[in-house]
Amino acid sequence: MDNTESNEYVSRAEFDKLRNQLVNSLEIINEILSGHVDVDSFGIHKLAELESSVREIQEDLFN
Repeated sequence: MDNTESNEYVSRAEFDKLRNQLVNSLEIINEILSGHVDVDSFGIHKLAELESSVREIQEDLFN
């Protein structure tokens, strides 16, 4: 395996890590927005904004 192959492997590992972080974040945000976690209305509004932002990032990465 040369350096190029090694770098591709690292890049893929980093990509997979980012993808997993995004998926986990969306799951947590969805839990909060669905009412499974008690937060005030300001928190709900901010989480909705965050979810929208994360979804945009996800679309950019995977489409």
